[in-house]
Amino acid sequence: MEGRFQRAVDFYYENLGVSVTTLCKIYDVPCKRLRNYIKGIPPKKSIPSKRTKFTAANEKALCNYIDRLDRINFVVRPLYIKDAANLLF
Repeated sequence: MEGRFQRAVDFYYENLGVSVTTLCKIYDVPCKRLRNYIKGIPPKKSIPSKRTKFTAANEKALCNYIDRLDRINFVVRPLYIKDAANLLF
């Protein structure tokens, strides 16, 4: 679907007289999403949630820390995880 949006946007900028509704019919894409795509508004799926506590890098670092503790047979307690998470945040 992303490829169809990109082709529709490319066609739109090459032929400025064409309407968005016509492009939606030609490329079989939703009109509202195509308009947003042309305006540069990304789809909601690509925007990270505002309720997340960690970035992807922080979450990976915390998982690596837990795995490392598990590999050396150290008891992984919630207190240790909480302390490590607070250091990352």
